[in-house]
Amino acid sequence: MQPYGFGLDRDELCERFGGGLPRGSLVIVEGEYGAGKSILSQRLSYGLVQNGHSVTYVSTELTTAGFLDQMESLKYDVEKAVVEERLVFIPVYPLLGARAPRHDLLRRVVRTQKMYTKDVILFDSFSKFLADHERMSGSSAAAMEQIEEALYLFKRLNSLGKTIVVNFESGQVRDEVASLFKESADMFLSLKFELLGNVAARRIVVNRLSRAQGRFGDVIGYRVEPGVGIVIEIKSVV
Repeated sequence: MQPYGFGLDRDELCERFGGGLPRGSLVIVEGEYGAGKSILSQRLSYGLVQNGHSVTYVSTELTTAGFLDQMESLKYDVEKAVVEERLVFIPVYPLLGARAPRHDLLRRVVRTQKMYTKDVILFDSFSKFLADHERMSGSSAAAMEQIEEALYLFKRLNSLGKTIVVNFESGQVRDEVASLFKESADMFLSLKFELLGNVAARRIVVNRLSRAQGRFGDVIGYRVEPGVGIVIEIKSVV
């Protein structure tokens, strides 16, 4: 099956990922707080709708207005796609700061079918759902069963050709839970961020990429520029 392309003339990110997101795949993006998971998610969403695909973007951080403002600041114009419902943005916590965990939130995520009607479903970030679930439910067998139910749903959707992208903040959930998703991933990316003097060095490390249509970069260096978005800096491929 052809991948979900998200190429733009302004950068080479899609080419560096072997031509797109594998269709019917589970994609895990892991990184520390501030490593760039949201920026990458926003770039993917914009590129996907620009290439004719539909996206559901689920956010535990942004309001709808905040999302649109952020996309505008990067010159990722998605207003038309939102109006036409090719891009559906779902804010989980309507007010920043009012983020009390809800006992049934993970269950609702799993059972809300309208969230899964688009080609690509992106969770920014899914580890927040899992952390809240475990905080309220503990690490009981029943709590783990619900987490496994979520993973089973994702893999079943994969079999129908839908691609699921889930962001994980490093250390936000137990290693046992994080490993469950990583081991099931078709594509596993790690985001790295460090300051070298006054310069921010950002890297995407491709730990795993199944069914790539072309060559892909194992380490992708990039920077983020206001009004431009993601700019690729390193061009080596394997």
